Amino acid sequence: MNLRVVTFLQAHPSAFYQKRQGDRFVIVSVISCDKNLNRCCELVKLTSKIQGQLFTILHLTAREGGHYAGVDVLKSRLLPWLGICLPMATSSVTNNTSLNLIQESVKKEWKIRVLSATHESDMQKMDTLCTLCSTHLQLESRKQDEMLVLLVLTVQQYLTCYYGVYLCVRLRAARDQVETYKRKLNVLDDS
Repeated sequence: MNLRVVTFLQAHPSAFYQKRQGDRFVIVSVISCDKNLNRCCELVKLTSKIQGQLFTILHLTAREGGHYAGVDVLKSRLLPWLGICLPMATSSVTNNTSLNLIQESVKKEWKIRVLSATHESDMQKMDTLCTLCSTHLQLESRKQDEMLVLLVLTVQQYLTCYYGVYLCVRLRAARDQVETYKRKLNVLDDS
């Protein structure tokens, strides 16, 4: 055996004992209840620090992520997991139950990802459709404006033409009347 190990074993005889396995001795560590309790307390303290940091990150993510990106994920993924896992902190959960919970959690996460991707795709399609409808309405509005301008121009042309014909007819009637008056004047002058 190494000299350091032998020296340590001599200095701390209650922390270890020797166990015979076949033709050799194996040194086995014996940890007291106080040491176990201290280690558990340290683990709980470290776990609580990590949980505090995680909850801070989750809070910031939910606040900055908005309705679709943050809060829904927390509601759909974290809250059910907390509801299932926190009450089961005792040793009543078997490995098989834990595996089933993990499988269910993975399935739910996969469904959520699929639904989220589908939702994003649907939102993009709706946005594209709204843009197309808006463009179509603008195009139809411009076509109607052009048709109205064309109709106004056609009516103006028709009225101009009609007024021109009307003026020509009036001019001809006025000339005819002038000619009639000239004839009457000539007849009166002759008599």
